[in-house]
Order: sequence, then structure tokens, then C-alpha cells
Amino acid sequence: LVGSEMCIRDRFIGSFGVEKNKTAREILNIKNIPINRYCVISMHENYKYEDFMDGFVNGEFVNGEFKEICKKAINDKENDYYMIINDINSCDIASIFGESAELLENRYSDKNPAFIRTKNSRIIDKFDNINDFSVIEEEGKSYFAIPENLFIIATLDTNLGYKNTPPSFLKRFKKNYIKCNYQAIVSALEGIENVNSYIKTCERINEILADKTLDDEIEIGHFVSVSYTHLRAHETLRYL
Repeated sequence: LVGSEMCIRDRFIGSFGVEKNKTAREILNIKNIPINRYCVISMHENYKYEDFMDGFVNGEFVNGEFKEICKKAINDKENDYYMIINDINSCDIASIFGESAELLENRYSDKNPAFIRTKNSRIIDKFDNINDFSVIEEEGKSYFAIPENLFIIATLDTNLGYKNTPPSFLKRFKKNYIKCNYQAIVSALEGIENVNSYIKTCERINEILADKTLDDEIEIGHFVSVSYTHLRAHETLRYL
């Protein structure tokens, strides 16, 4: 997913162990993106709006991770910026993105000055240092915007389900489904006896999971299979 195949909003979907997060990070390596031009966060059930956008934390008003990288990107239009959001469906993503979700498909540029007021804009308006907490400042008022040079990559664990992630939100992202890579298991276990039998066992387990759950997106990823085998090595394969 580089070059013309890279979308400004991508989501990598797959079960635990298919290395979704690793795939997302590899994009940064391939494109040689320096650390000051990307941000990686992992969602969890306690992640809040103020962690992502802005708000009061321990009595101090702070910018969240998303707002900070939006500020950086909008002030450096010559370069691309990246934000990786791991396990986006492990939290209430609609409340965390808040009103900013509508800007995912309506990016700020010189030709399209798309920006909005957020729930904390009125608070920021009263600050002496209003610019520090605004992506856009217009006539003394604070606004939020998502610049067109910010690529957002989200990973989604199918094992966690979709109850926290509305379909309307997911549709804003290009879907890239990552399945168990059996060839990766073969390569990782090269030289180990009975590896082909082990692969067949892994395939059969995933077939059973798909049959029992009526969902072919539920499976055990190749990283789990490789990690377990490295722990048990020949002892595991000896009886297959």
C-alpha cells in the first residue's frame, strides 16, 4: 500500500496475530517517514476525547495526540504526515473523534478551507495563547481542521467485534483485509520437520473457527502460530 495504492484513510482489518499493526508501521519504514512526522496510538476502553482531541487533564488544558499532529501537518504543507490508530474498535470511537469525524472526508486545503468549531472551542477562545490550542484561528476564534497531507491508518481486530464502531464511521476508511499468511509460517519454521502437517493443522483450526462462528474473518493469525511453535519447537511438531 504505497504510492497510488495508498489511501488518505486506510483501515487494516484482521484477527489477532495477522500482524495488522506491523503492516501499518511498515508503511512508515517504506516511505522513510521521520519520527517527527508521524504518531502511533493504541486505543483501549479508557481512551477519552481529551486524549485524542483536547480537554482538561489533571486541571490543565491540553491538546490530544490527533489535534497535535493536525497542527503539525497544517503548518508543513510540503510534507506528508501519518497517524496510526491501533485497535480502533476497542473503544467508543464515535465519542473520541466527536465532531471531527465529519472532516475525515472533507480535508482542509488552500482550495477547500474546511474547518469546524468543537465542543471546547469556546473555552479556547478565552485563552491568551489561543493559537497554541487551535489548528486554525480566524478572527480570534478557535477552529479544528484535518489537513489534506495527513494520512490516517487504522487497524481493527475482528475478534473484538464492531459494537463500538458504527458502520457509518468505518465507511470513511478504505478497507484492507489481512488474513492468516500460511507462507509466513512456512518461512519462519524452515528446517523444522513436519512443518507441512503443522500448516494443515493451522488451516483446519481456522476452518473450524469460521464454521462455528459463521464468520470467515475470525481466525488465528500466523504470528500466533509461529510464536507458539518457537516456544515449543520440535516438541510441538513431533506429534503432528
